[in-house]
Amino acid sequence: MEDGVRRELREEVGILVEIVRPLTPVEHVYAHAHVRLLPLLCRMAENSPKPRNLEVAEHHWCPLDRLNEYQFPEANEQLIAEVGRTLQ
Repeated sequence: MEDGVRRELREEVGILVEIVRPLTPVEHVYAHAHVRLLPLLCRMAENSPKPRNLEVAEHHWCPLDRLNEYQFPEANEQLIAEVGRTLQ
């Protein structure tokens, strides 16, 4: 799994990461799907995202204390809270 995370971040976002440690797995049931998130806390090793590599309209880095300004799927709430506790 860790190799897949490193590869996808390199290919899709243009960054190299070091895996710091796993975070708590999250299972969430939506009306249309059951999702399981297996998050890993990562540290950027080098590089920064290259917009030409991204297939999104817009991207930017966001300080942790401003994440609440963005809308995330319900399944991410527990994960975002854990990341906040871990990085403070």
